[in-house]
Parts: sequence; C-alpha cells; structure tokens
Amino acid sequence: MESVAEGYSKVVNVKGYRIAAKTGTAEVAGSDGRLTSIVADFAGMIPADNPRFAITVIMKDPQGTYGGMTAGPMFAKIGEFLMQKYNVPTSSPAQRCYCSGLVRGAAPEIRRGRRQGTYGRKAEAMSAVSEAVARRMTLGYLADTYGLELDPDFASGVTVTSIADDVDSVAPGSLYVPAQSVDVKRLEEARARGAYAALVPPSMKHEDGPAQMPLLRARLTSRQLGDIASDIAGTPSNALAIFVVGSDDPKRSERYASCVADFLHMLGNPVGVVKSSGSTSRWSASST
Repeated sequence: MESVAEGYSKVVNVKGYRIAAKTGTAEVAGSDGRLTSIVADFAGMIPADNPRFAITVIMKDPQGTYGGMTAGPMFAKIGEFLMQKYNVPTSSPAQRCYCSGLVRGAAPEIRRGRRQGTYGRKAEAMSAVSEAVARRMTLGYLADTYGLELDPDFASGVTVTSIADDVDSVAPGSLYVPAQSVDVKRLEEARARGAYAALVPPSMKHEDGPAQMPLLRARLTSRQLGDIASDIAGTPSNALAIFVVGSDDPKRSERYASCVADFLHMLGNPVGVVKSSGSTSRWSASST
C-alpha cells in the first residue's frame, strides 16, 4: 500500500511520514439505472510504519476523476494536521526490496527491447505482478515495461483494468487506445465514460488533451498493442492447457475427449474441444 502513496507523492505528501494508502474511483447509478456521477476516494494509514490514524477522504463529482489526484491532497492536509497536533514521531526509513527480472509472459521482442534499450528506456529491476491482481495494472508499470512516456509522471499509481479502442467500448477503469485518429473531443468523451488514461501519439501534448486525463505516449505496432492487452488480461495464454486424445476409432476418441472436457468443466474451467466433426466451447460462471 505504500507504493500506491508513493505513486502520488507529488500531490500526497506529509514530510517526514510514510503513508500506506489505496485509491478508489467509482461511478454511481441514478434512479433510472444510468451512471450519473463519480465518487473518488483516498483511504490510508499514517504513519505507515507505526499507524496512529486511519483517514478516508471521499469526494462526489470532484474536479477531476481519480481518487489519488482529487481526494489525495485533502488526505495529506488532514494527515499533516494530525501529525502536528498530536506530536507523532516521524517515520523510520523504509526498507526496500527489489526483485530483478522481467514480468512473466512478456513477449520476446519486448524482452529484447528492454535489454537492449530499444524502447528508449534502460532495463530496470522491477517487481512481478501477482496473479491475484493480474487484471489491474498501474500506468507506471505499463510505462516502465513497454517504454511508454507518461504525462504527468505522478499519475504512475493510476490503475487501469481493461483496454478500449473506441469510445463506445470505454468502461470505468479503461485505458483508451483509439483505433483511428485521436482528437481532444474523443479524449473528452472517453474520460466522461470513465477512461482513466489514454494512449496517444508522441506528438500529442498533455495540454492538448482533457484536464485530469493522464496520457501514455508512444507509436506502437499492432503486435505491441496485443502484448499490452494480453498483459492487462493476465496473459491468458500462460494458463492454457492442451490435452490430446487419440484412438484408432474416431468415435471412441470423441467420446474420450468429451469425458475429459466434462471433467475439466466440472472443476470450473472454461473448455474448448476441437474434433473432426466440429468444435465446441463451454464457460463456467466461476471462470468469467
């Protein structure tokens, strides 16, 4: 949780004290069921190494969108007041643990690019993303892993959960990656629908875009965009298992294959079967 606060250190900072926090942004449905407003929050503990206070700041329809950028500064002001009022001792230095290596599942050309610096960034040590949060990626992680330019840089803690290539597909938490030419109007529409950030050409400056919309700048190939989409989805190919069922009798092979598929599906796995007579797929509620 301290890494979240550090991602917003330029706007959420209490000098001398470590902060452990989590940001949140959600859309609220009106009486007609439509999403009509935004709630942003910043909740945390201070000092992180010896918690004395838990603070939660919640804002409805703030000027901006993201909890770290809107509710975060108010959290810092409250935290600073409490530390001074109650004369709380300052924090001890944080102990760092760096894990070297690349994130599992990164495409070979991305791995080579990071080693050779072909994406404009030197290969750096970083932590792997756990499977439990594989669908939640920070902008800082995406920038460091794929050599993207992030503007503003203090938005590194903003988390995205999906990719949308057109405005109509944007959902709260999306990274908007325009499939066609991009302009300020489309970015404004994407932000209004809940996009947390946008991937734009290097020539587009932050002042050209909507307020409070972090921008990732790069000109990527379709393959590289596919790698990012796979990464955000948790690299599903890493979880793919293939079972080959064969026999001298085609009907017996299909029967055996169906038994294996039934067993795997009973365990809660999505299953696809490819056979000479056609293909089928089944998805369980627990796998979606």
